[in-house]
Amino acid sequence: MLSSPETGLPSSADPWPRWLPHLLLLLLLPLIFYSLFYQLGVNPIPMWDEGRLAVNAAEMDLNNNWLVTYFGGAPDMWNTKPPLMIWLEVLSLRLFGYSNTALRLPSAFAALATVIVLYVFARFYLRQMLGAFLPSSYYSLPMAI
Repeated sequence: MLSSPETGLPSSADPWPRWLPHLLLLLLLPLIFYSLFYQLGVNPIPMWDEGRLAVNAAEMDLNNNWLVTYFGGAPDMWNTKPPLMIWLEVLSLRLFGYSNTALRLPSAFAALATVIVLYVFARFYLRQMLGAFLPSSYYSLPMAI
């Protein structure tokens, strides 16, 4: 960021061309989608955490009780978190069928939403183009860049 000579504070003038952030975002999108969605359902579901939530989602889908999570036919007292993730997994399982990919899609979309929110925050609130693409660049690169 450039600093104003009168105040020494960062100015709101953007030294980058207006089209450059859009070009960089277009170049970054394939990397984001590759890292989040490529071979999403290849690895098996582990028995802990993800497997338990998968059972919660499957039982919620089978017994149509959208308020209480079940495990082994009984209310699940081990997982006491709010069931938003399980609801999203049930919706995904209903839309795409029972598969590893369908089970993991809500998490991948949540990660994509996080990337988008961080980009928008860094680009428009902090007014840092490099900070939008390289999170550590705001602190590691010289301020003149």
